[in-house]
Amino acid sequence: MKTIAAAEARQGFKDVLEQAQSEDVVIMSHGKPVAVVVGVKGRTVEDLFTHSAEFWQMILARRAEPTQPLKDALQELERTWSQAETAKRAKTSRRVPKRASSAARVKRKRS
Repeated sequence: MKTIAAAEARQGFKDVLEQAQSEDVVIMSHGKPVAVVVGVKGRTVEDLFTHSAEFWQMILARRAEPTQPLKDALQELERTWSQAETAKRAKTSRRVPKRASSAARVKRKRS
C-alpha cells in the first residue's frame, strides 16, 4: 500500500489512478489518512456492487418485504400520476394573466 500527500495527489491525479491499479493508494492530509484509491480496471460495475456486503444486505431486506402484484402496482402508479396531473392542471388554471408591458399599454392608448 502506497501513501501520498493530498496536495501531491491533486497535482498528479492521473498518476495516482494508474498506481492504484497495482496497489491501493492512501491519500494523506496533515498526516492523517483521508481516502483510499483502489484500482478496479477490468471489473464491471455489476461486479463491484455485487461484492459489497451492503449491496447484499439491501437485497435481503427487500426480499423480506411483502410483495405487491404487478397489476396493483400499476394501478397505484396510474392513480398517483392522475392525481399529479389534476394538481398540475388546477395550479395552472389559477394563474393570473400578466399585465401588459408599459410599451403595449402606450400602443393601446394611442390607438
